[in-house]
Amino acid sequence: MAIQTYHERFCFDPAHNLIERDNQVIKNNRLSHYAGVGFTYDSLGNTLATTYDKDNRVSYRYDLHDRLIGAEITTRYRKERWVYYYDAIGRRIAKAKRNKQGELEIHTVFVWDGSHLVQEIHKAQAQNVQNTAKTDRTFTYIYRHPDSYEPLAQCIGRKMEREENPHRLEHEINYFHCDQIGIPREMTDSQGKLIWRGRYDAWCGLHYDRHLAQQNQGHQPFRLQNQYLDQETGLHYNFLCLI
Repeated sequence: MAIQTYHERFCFDPAHNLIERDNQVIKNNRLSHYAGVGFTYDSLGNTLATTYDKDNRVSYRYDLHDRLIGAEITTRYRKERWVYYYDAIGRRIAKAKRNKQGELEIHTVFVWDGSHLVQEIHKAQAQNVQNTAKTDRTFTYIYRHPDSYEPLAQCIGRKMEREENPHRLEHEINYFHCDQIGIPREMTDSQGKLIWRGRYDAWCGLHYDRHLAQQNQGHQPFRLQNQYLDQETGLHYNFLCLI
């Protein structure tokens, strides 16, 4: 069995800022451009916008506690608006995608046990097509130990609303396979079939995110321990910080 390898090289300035080349100057300790992506900031250091090119940009809004409460994703062909909600102690309890009329298209609720994310409830707007399923999915997480953030299993509950069987429920269970520092590397279903595999770079960003069994509809949002990826923005959320 051949093992695929790859190399990464990083440059830093004397203040330990990540830079693209040895002679790059970073002003105010804020990275303005890296790997073809531009960044702008507010006076508190929060990222206001990420610009990929003239047609692709993500803008961000924050509350008085510097928590992300809104993101507007603009591409050549579409524009998305996302909003984020928090409880009194700063845990994110919901996120939603809104259409042009301000109505919810996608809504996700997060359930917590202390600082552990234990459940996601995904809801999608019903489609006005005969015999088309509206799927509400619930993902419940089991961790290796009560004091650990290493995920062990994912229990999926799926409600299928069809005319012929309006109360049909489906259940599945998937298992995380993590490395020595608790980062998920693979997922398998209850039959031991590989359904997801990921390869990470040095900063725990995915080189690729491969779903091997589409029928399972696997959902693997975890990166570093207690770090949750938002696919819409590419940002990673945890209870204590957003990076």
